[in-house]
Amino acid sequence: MPIIYISKNSDWSGSYSATSIISHLKRVLLRRDVLAASVRIRKFRTVRDRIEQAVARSVRALPLASESIKVLSDIRSLDDSMDRRAILIDAAISDPGLAAWIFRHTSTSGMKGAVISSTIMKSSLNSKNFAEDVMSSTKCIDPLQCSYHLDELEKVLTHSRKVAIACRIMAEHIGMDPESISEVTMAGLLHDIGQLVLLALEMILEHHREKELLAPWARKLICESFMVEGHFSGELADHVTLGARFGKIWGFPRFINDIIAHHHNPLSSSEYPLQSTIVFMANFLILDLPSVNWDTFFNRNLMELVGLDSNRIRTLKQLIDNSIQKAGASPFPAKNSKTATAGSH
Repeated sequence: MPIIYISKNSDWSGSYSATSIISHLKRVLLRRDVLAASVRIRKFRTVRDRIEQAVARSVRALPLASESIKVLSDIRSLDDSMDRRAILIDAAISDPGLAAWIFRHTSTSGMKGAVISSTIMKSSLNSKNFAEDVMSSTKCIDPLQCSYHLDELEKVLTHSRKVAIACRIMAEHIGMDPESISEVTMAGLLHDIGQLVLLALEMILEHHREKELLAPWARKLICESFMVEGHFSGELADHVTLGARFGKIWGFPRFINDIIAHHHNPLSSSEYPLQSTIVFMANFLILDLPSVNWDTFFNRNLMELVGLDSNRIRTLKQLIDNSIQKAGASPFPAKNSKTATAGSH
Protein backbone atom coordinates (compact mmCIF):
# COMPACT_ATOMS: atom_id res chain seq x y z
CA MET A 1 0.00 0.00 0.00
CA PRO A 2 1.38 3.42 -0.85
CA ILE A 3 2.24 5.79 1.95
CA ILE A 4 -0.56 8.24 2.71
CA TYR A 5 1.35 11.51 2.64
CA ILE A 6 -0.02 14.38 4.67
CA SER A 7 1.49 17.77 3.92
CA LYS A 8 2.32 20.07 6.82
CA ASN A 9 0.32 22.70 4.96
CA SER A 10 -2.84 20.62 4.74
CA ASP A 11 -5.83 20.92 7.02
CA TRP A 12 -5.65 17.28 8.05
CA SER A 13 -7.16 16.57 11.43
CA GLY A 14 -4.40 14.24 12.59
CA SER A 15 -6.32 10.97 12.54
CA TYR A 16 -5.36 8.30 10.03
CA SER A 17 -8.39 6.01 10.27
CA ALA A 18 -10.05 5.10 7.00
CA THR A 19 -13.19 6.83 8.22
CA SER A 20 -11.22 10.04 8.71
CA ILE A 21 -9.67 9.65 5.27
CA ILE A 22 -13.15 9.50 3.74
CA SER A 23 -14.19 12.53 5.79
CA HIS A 24 -11.12 14.41 4.60
CA LEU A 25 -11.94 13.56 0.98
CA LYS A 26 -15.39 15.05 1.55
CA ARG A 27 -13.86 18.18 3.00
CA VAL A 28 -11.46 18.52 0.08
CA LEU A 29 -13.98 17.79 -2.64
CA LEU A 30 -16.97 19.65 -1.24
CA ARG A 31 -15.29 22.57 0.53
CA ARG A 32 -15.70 23.07 4.26
CA ASP A 33 -18.91 25.07 4.10
CA VAL A 34 -21.00 22.18 2.76
CA LEU A 35 -20.14 19.60 5.39
CA ALA A 36 -23.28 20.18 7.44
CA ALA A 37 -24.40 16.60 6.98
CA SER A 38 -22.27 13.67 8.05
CA VAL A 39 -22.10 10.53 5.94
CA ARG A 40 -22.21 7.33 7.92
CA ILE A 41 -19.24 5.19 6.94
CA ARG A 42 -18.70 1.78 8.50
CA LYS A 43 -15.59 1.31 10.62
CA PHE A 44 -12.31 0.13 9.14
CA ARG A 45 -9.07 -1.07 10.62
CA THR A 46 -6.96 2.03 10.95
CA VAL A 47 -3.91 2.68 8.85
CA ARG A 48 -2.02 3.74 11.95
CA ASP A 49 -2.67 0.41 13.72
CA ARG A 50 -1.38 -1.56 10.76
CA ILE A 51 1.76 0.55 10.50
CA GLU A 52 2.48 0.32 14.20
CA GLN A 53 2.18 -3.46 14.05
CA ALA A 54 4.43 -3.65 10.99
CA VAL A 55 7.04 -1.42 12.56
CA ALA A 56 6.96 -3.35 15.83
CA ARG A 57 7.29 -6.65 13.98
CA SER A 58 9.86 -5.87 11.31
CA VAL A 59 11.65 -2.64 12.16
CA ARG A 60 12.18 -3.33 15.87
CA ALA A 61 15.93 -2.96 15.48
CA LEU A 62 15.61 0.32 13.59
CA PRO A 63 14.02 2.78 16.02
CA LEU A 64 15.49 5.88 14.41
CA ALA A 65 14.54 7.21 11.00
CA SER A 66 18.19 7.83 10.15
CA GLU A 67 19.00 4.17 10.78
CA SER A 68 16.06 3.10 8.64
CA ILE A 69 17.42 5.21 5.81
CA LYS A 70 20.75 3.38 6.01
CA VAL A 71 18.89 0.19 5.21
CA LEU A 72 17.24 1.85 2.24
CA SER A 73 20.61 2.68 0.73
CA ASP A 74 21.33 -1.05 0.47
CA ILE A 75 18.08 -1.90 -1.29
CA ARG A 76 18.59 -2.56 -5.00
CA SER A 77 15.92 -5.04 -6.07
CA LEU A 78 12.24 -4.18 -5.98
CA ASP A 79 11.18 -7.84 -5.95
CA ASP A 80 13.65 -9.15 -3.37
CA SER A 81 13.07 -6.33 -0.92
CA MET A 82 9.39 -5.53 -1.45
CA ASP A 83 8.30 -6.45 2.08
CA ARG A 84 11.04 -4.46 3.82
CA ARG A 85 10.56 -1.50 1.54
CA ALA A 86 6.80 -1.45 2.02
CA ILE A 87 7.24 -1.46 5.79
CA LEU A 88 9.69 1.42 5.71
CA ILE A 89 7.50 3.46 3.38
CA ASP A 90 4.49 2.82 5.59
CA ALA A 91 6.51 3.87 8.62
CA ALA A 92 7.17 7.24 6.98
CA ILE A 93 3.47 8.06 7.13
CA SER A 94 4.01 9.79 10.47
CA ASP A 95 6.93 11.84 9.19
CA PRO A 96 6.51 13.69 5.86
CA GLY A 97 10.08 14.91 6.24
CA LEU A 98 11.26 11.32 6.18
CA ALA A 99 9.42 10.74 2.90
CA ALA A 100 11.14 13.76 1.38
CA TRP A 101 14.51 12.56 2.75
CA ILE A 102 13.99 9.17 1.12
CA PHE A 103 13.32 10.79 -2.23
CA ARG A 104 16.34 13.06 -2.08
CA HIS A 105 18.87 10.48 -0.90
CA THR A 106 17.94 7.05 -2.20
CA SER A 107 19.25 6.01 -5.59
CA THR A 108 16.53 3.39 -6.00
CA SER A 109 14.03 4.33 -8.69
CA GLY A 110 11.39 2.04 -7.21
CA MET A 111 11.57 3.84 -3.89
CA LYS A 112 11.42 7.25 -5.57
CA GLY A 113 8.38 6.11 -7.49
CA ALA A 114 6.71 4.82 -4.34
CA VAL A 115 7.24 8.06 -2.45
CA ILE A 116 6.04 10.22 -5.33
CA SER A 117 3.04 8.00 -6.05
CA SER A 118 1.89 8.12 -2.46
CA THR A 119 2.23 11.90 -2.37
CA ILE A 120 0.44 12.34 -5.68
CA MET A 121 -2.45 10.03 -4.95
CA LYS A 122 -3.54 11.79 -1.78
CA SER A 123 -2.84 15.37 -2.75
CA SER A 124 -4.39 15.18 -6.21
CA LEU A 125 -7.78 15.16 -4.51
CA ASN A 126 -7.41 18.87 -3.81
CA SER A 127 -6.86 20.74 -7.05
CA LYS A 128 -6.65 24.11 -5.33
CA ASN A 129 -3.54 23.18 -3.35
CA PHE A 130 -2.34 20.43 -5.68
CA ALA A 131 1.07 21.82 -6.61
CA GLU A 132 1.84 23.00 -3.10
CA ASP A 133 0.79 19.80 -1.33
CA VAL A 134 2.22 17.32 -3.81
CA MET A 135 5.63 18.86 -4.12
CA SER A 136 6.02 20.92 -0.94
CA SER A 137 9.06 18.87 0.03
CA THR A 138 10.45 17.44 -3.19
CA LYS A 139 9.98 20.54 -5.39
CA CYS A 140 9.92 18.39 -8.50
CA ILE A 141 7.10 19.93 -10.52
CA ASP A 142 6.76 23.53 -11.63
CA PRO A 143 3.05 24.38 -11.21
CA LEU A 144 3.28 26.95 -14.01
CA GLN A 145 3.93 24.08 -16.42
CA CYS A 146 0.86 22.20 -15.23
CA SER A 147 -1.93 24.71 -15.79
CA TYR A 148 -3.75 22.38 -18.20
CA HIS A 149 -3.75 19.48 -15.75
CA LEU A 150 -4.79 21.70 -12.86
CA ASP A 151 -7.69 23.03 -14.94
CA GLU A 152 -8.70 19.47 -15.82
CA LEU A 153 -8.55 18.48 -12.15
CA GLU A 154 -10.96 21.28 -11.30
CA LYS A 155 -13.31 20.15 -14.09
CA VAL A 156 -13.36 16.60 -12.70
CA LEU A 157 -14.08 17.89 -9.20
CA THR A 158 -16.90 20.12 -10.48
CA HIS A 159 -18.42 17.24 -12.47
CA SER A 160 -18.19 14.95 -9.44
CA ARG A 161 -20.01 17.43 -7.22
CA LYS A 162 -22.79 17.77 -9.81
CA VAL A 163 -23.16 14.00 -10.13
CA ALA A 164 -23.38 13.73 -6.34
CA ILE A 165 -26.20 16.30 -6.31
CA ALA A 166 -28.00 14.36 -9.06
CA CYS A 167 -27.58 11.11 -7.10
CA ARG A 168 -29.06 12.67 -3.97
CA ILE A 169 -32.09 14.05 -5.83
CA MET A 170 -32.74 10.75 -7.64
CA ALA A 171 -32.40 8.77 -4.40
CA GLU A 172 -34.84 11.10 -2.64
CA HIS A 173 -37.22 10.88 -5.60
CA ILE A 174 -37.56 7.10 -5.36
CA GLY A 175 -37.89 7.14 -1.57
CA MET A 176 -34.60 5.66 -0.36
CA ASP A 177 -33.87 5.81 3.36
CA PRO A 178 -31.55 8.60 4.64
CA GLU A 179 -28.52 6.35 5.10
CA SER A 180 -28.82 4.94 1.57
CA ILE A 181 -29.24 8.47 0.21
CA SER A 182 -26.01 9.52 1.92
CA GLU A 183 -24.20 6.45 0.62
CA VAL A 184 -25.24 6.88 -3.00
CA THR A 185 -24.43 10.60 -2.80
CA MET A 186 -20.94 9.75 -1.56
CA ALA A 187 -20.54 7.21 -4.37
CA GLY A 188 -21.51 9.87 -6.90
CA LEU A 189 -18.91 12.19 -5.45
CA LEU A 190 -16.15 9.58 -5.77
CA HIS A 191 -17.16 7.85 -9.00
CA ASP A 192 -14.52 9.61 -11.15
CA ILE A 193 -11.65 9.50 -8.67
CA GLY A 194 -9.67 7.47 -11.22
CA GLN A 195 -9.60 10.56 -13.45
CA LEU A 196 -7.73 12.42 -10.70
CA VAL A 197 -5.22 9.59 -10.44
CA LEU A 198 -4.62 9.59 -14.20
CA LEU A 199 -4.16 13.36 -14.33
CA ALA A 200 -1.64 13.16 -11.50
CA LEU A 201 0.32 10.47 -13.31
CA GLU A 202 0.26 12.46 -16.54
CA MET A 203 1.82 15.35 -14.66
CA ILE A 204 4.68 13.06 -13.68
CA LEU A 205 5.20 11.88 -17.26
CA GLU A 206 5.14 15.36 -18.75
CA HIS A 207 6.50 17.74 -16.12
CA HIS A 208 8.36 15.92 -13.35
CA ARG A 209 12.04 16.83 -13.11
CA GLU A 210 12.79 13.15 -12.61
CA LYS A 211 10.40 12.07 -15.36
CA GLU A 212 12.98 9.94 -17.16
CA LEU A 213 13.53 7.98 -13.97
CA LEU A 214 9.85 7.70 -13.10
CA ALA A 215 8.40 7.30 -16.61
CA PRO A 216 8.64 3.47 -16.73
CA TRP A 217 6.86 3.23 -13.38
CA ALA A 218 4.15 5.74 -14.31
CA ARG A 219 3.53 4.21 -17.75
CA LYS A 220 3.20 0.78 -16.19
CA LEU A 221 0.72 2.18 -13.72
CA ILE A 222 -1.33 3.81 -16.47
CA CYS A 223 -1.06 1.49 -19.45
CA GLU A 224 0.17 -2.00 -18.66
CA SER A 225 -0.42 -3.09 -15.11
CA PHE A 226 -0.10 -1.88 -11.59
CA MET A 227 0.71 -3.11 -8.15
CA VAL A 228 -2.06 -4.64 -6.09
CA GLU A 229 -1.10 -6.23 -2.77
CA GLY A 230 2.48 -6.78 -3.87
CA HIS A 231 1.69 -8.30 -7.26
CA PHE A 232 1.27 -6.84 -10.73
CA SER A 233 -2.07 -7.16 -12.44
CA GLY A 234 -2.11 -7.45 -16.21
CA GLU A 235 -5.30 -5.46 -16.70
CA LEU A 236 -5.43 -2.19 -18.58
CA ALA A 237 -5.64 0.61 -16.07
CA ASP A 238 -8.19 3.09 -17.40
CA HIS A 239 -9.72 5.63 -15.06
CA VAL A 240 -12.46 3.19 -14.01
CA THR A 241 -9.97 0.45 -13.13
CA LEU A 242 -7.64 2.86 -11.37
CA GLY A 243 -10.47 4.41 -9.40
CA ALA A 244 -11.77 1.07 -8.15
CA ARG A 245 -8.31 -0.24 -7.30
CA PHE A 246 -7.19 2.85 -5.44
CA GLY A 247 -10.55 2.99 -3.72
CA LYS A 248 -9.71 -0.43 -2.34
CA ILE A 249 -6.22 0.70 -1.33
CA TRP A 250 -7.59 3.80 0.39
CA GLY A 251 -10.24 1.82 2.27
CA PHE A 252 -13.43 2.94 0.53
CA PRO A 253 -16.51 0.84 1.37
CA ARG A 254 -16.92 -2.08 -1.02
CA PHE A 255 -20.20 -0.82 -2.47
CA ILE A 256 -18.49 2.44 -3.49
CA ASN A 257 -15.66 0.57 -5.21
CA ASP A 258 -18.22 -1.57 -7.06
CA ILE A 259 -20.02 1.56 -8.22
CA ILE A 260 -16.76 3.17 -9.36
CA ALA A 261 -15.92 0.01 -11.31
CA HIS A 262 -19.22 -0.04 -13.23
CA HIS A 263 -20.25 3.58 -13.62
CA HIS A 264 -19.60 3.47 -17.38
CA ASN A 265 -20.79 -0.05 -18.08
CA PRO A 266 -23.68 -1.23 -15.93
CA LEU A 267 -25.27 -4.62 -16.36
CA SER A 268 -28.53 -4.70 -18.28
CA SER A 269 -30.19 -7.04 -15.81
CA SER A 270 -32.95 -5.77 -13.54
CA GLU A 271 -30.89 -7.26 -10.71
CA TYR A 272 -28.26 -4.55 -11.16
CA PRO A 273 -27.76 -2.82 -7.78
CA LEU A 274 -30.01 0.18 -7.30
CA GLN A 275 -27.24 2.49 -6.05
CA SER A 276 -25.05 1.64 -9.05
CA THR A 277 -27.94 2.35 -11.39
CA ILE A 278 -28.50 5.76 -9.82
CA VAL A 279 -24.83 6.76 -10.18
CA PHE A 280 -24.70 5.51 -13.79
CA MET A 281 -27.81 7.46 -14.77
CA ALA A 282 -26.82 10.57 -12.80
CA ASN A 283 -23.43 10.64 -14.53
CA PHE A 284 -25.01 10.75 -17.98
CA LEU A 285 -27.69 13.21 -16.93
CA ILE A 286 -24.94 15.60 -15.88
CA LEU A 287 -22.83 14.96 -19.00
CA ASP A 288 -25.95 15.83 -21.07
CA LEU A 289 -24.42 14.67 -24.35
CA PRO A 290 -26.05 16.30 -27.43
CA SER A 291 -26.48 12.92 -29.12
CA VAL A 292 -28.42 11.39 -26.23
CA ASN A 293 -32.09 10.62 -26.79
CA TRP A 294 -33.61 10.25 -23.32
CA ASP A 295 -36.48 8.18 -24.80
CA THR A 296 -34.13 5.36 -25.76
CA PHE A 297 -30.76 5.97 -24.09
CA PHE A 298 -31.24 4.07 -20.81
CA ASN A 299 -31.96 0.37 -20.76
CA ARG A 300 -35.62 -0.34 -19.95
CA ASN A 301 -34.67 -2.58 -17.02
CA LEU A 302 -32.64 0.24 -15.50
CA MET A 303 -35.50 2.69 -15.98
CA GLU A 304 -37.94 0.33 -14.29
CA LEU A 305 -35.50 -0.27 -11.44
CA VAL A 306 -35.57 3.41 -10.49
CA GLY A 307 -39.25 3.88 -11.37
CA LEU A 308 -38.71 6.35 -14.20
CA ASP A 309 -39.81 6.85 -17.78
CA SER A 310 -38.51 9.30 -20.39
CA ASN A 311 -40.90 12.08 -19.31
CA ARG A 312 -39.97 11.72 -15.66
CA ILE A 313 -36.30 11.66 -16.63
CA ARG A 314 -36.72 15.07 -18.29
CA THR A 315 -38.56 16.46 -15.26
CA LEU A 316 -35.93 15.07 -12.91
CA LYS A 317 -33.12 16.48 -15.03
CA GLN A 318 -34.68 19.95 -14.82
CA LEU A 319 -34.93 19.59 -11.05
CA ILE A 320 -31.27 18.57 -10.88
CA ASP A 321 -30.20 21.48 -13.09
CA ASN A 322 -32.12 23.93 -10.91
CA SER A 323 -30.56 22.53 -7.76
CA ILE A 324 -27.05 22.83 -9.18
CA GLN A 325 -27.67 26.45 -10.21
CA LYS A 326 -28.72 27.50 -6.71
CA ALA A 327 -26.10 29.47 -4.83
CA GLY A 328 -24.27 27.24 -2.39
CA ALA A 329 -25.83 24.07 -3.77
CA SER A 330 -24.18 21.02 -2.23
CA PRO A 331 -24.51 17.25 -2.49
CA PHE A 332 -24.91 17.10 1.30
CA PRO A 333 -27.61 19.54 2.46
CA ALA A 334 -27.79 20.85 6.00
CA LYS A 335 -29.28 18.50 8.57
CA ASN A 336 -32.35 20.68 9.02
CA SER A 337 -33.16 20.74 5.31
CA LYS A 338 -36.28 18.90 4.28
CA THR A 339 -35.84 15.71 2.31
CA ALA A 340 -37.89 15.52 -0.85
CA THR A 341 -40.93 13.33 -0.54
CA ALA A 342 -40.73 10.16 -2.60
CA GLY A 343 -42.67 10.50 -5.80
CA SER A 344 -43.23 14.23 -5.39
CA HIS A 345 -41.30 15.12 -8.52
